[in-house]
Amino acid sequence: MRMKKIIPQVFKNLLILSFVCFSQTSLAVSELFFMDARSFALGNVHALSDELLNPATIAFSEQRQAGISVLNRFQMKELNTANLYLKYPNKWLDAGVKFSTFGYEDYRISQMQASFAKKIAPNLSLGIQLAYLNESSILEENARQTFTSGLGVYYRLNEKIDLALLGENLLHTFDDNPVCGYAGMKYKPFENSVLLLEANYGKETQFTFSLGFEYEILNQFLIRAGFRSNPKTPSFGIAYQWNKWTVEAGFSFHSVLGVSSIIGVNFEL
Repeated sequence: MRMKKIIPQVFKNLLILSFVCFSQTSLAVSELFFMDARSFALGNVHALSDELLNPATIAFSEQRQAGISVLNRFQMKELNTANLYLKYPNKWLDAGVKFSTFGYEDYRISQMQASFAKKIAPNLSLGIQLAYLNESSILEENARQTFTSGLGVYYRLNEKIDLALLGENLLHTFDDNPVCGYAGMKYKPFENSVLLLEANYGKETQFTFSLGFEYEILNQFLIRAGFRSNPKTPSFGIAYQWNKWTVEAGFSFHSVLGVSSIIGVNFEL
């Protein structure tokens, strides 16, 4: 009976170790931290994110917001990522900050990100993000500190089409997260719907595309669906807006590792 309990625990620990090692060697830092419920449900888009994935989008934000989200990978609490953010657009310099933490007692990564944006034309904005990361592990005597930065561009072509560019890890102090670029288009086919199409290329991930669709099915109630090509991951989500509050949830399905979920709450200041 005791042996039956030990085997699942060993398998669980191996899965955690494999995911951590894979994340550090094959995934960009953004895969661990820059998660929000909307982007997650819409195929894990980056350049077209409304939060802090693309800093340039802050300049087109109409409201100051604070929010929190928790991402649970594959129904394992040891792989949770918690995010706390503040988005503060203003007439001088649009800004945002975000704190993220990932891991468990024996392995922990924490990151602080600052984002800044400014409109250089009525329909064009530029943004920069700076991030400091601290990694601690029982396998290492000392924690590792790293730094990375990114650059974003957001262009409003007309009332129906937005275009976005994002470069991640443009300047960094570590070698296992190379530069990655994103290009996306947001299209509004109808008044209450949004279609997102995004492509990205990186040394490790090669070419990947994401597709997302959002629709306000009822007043203040939204449904979302998405797909990411590498790995092939369908996703969906819902959101409900009430006064200044928004509650969101998203789910994705990995063919081998199973279901991941995220829940987020934000408040308009």
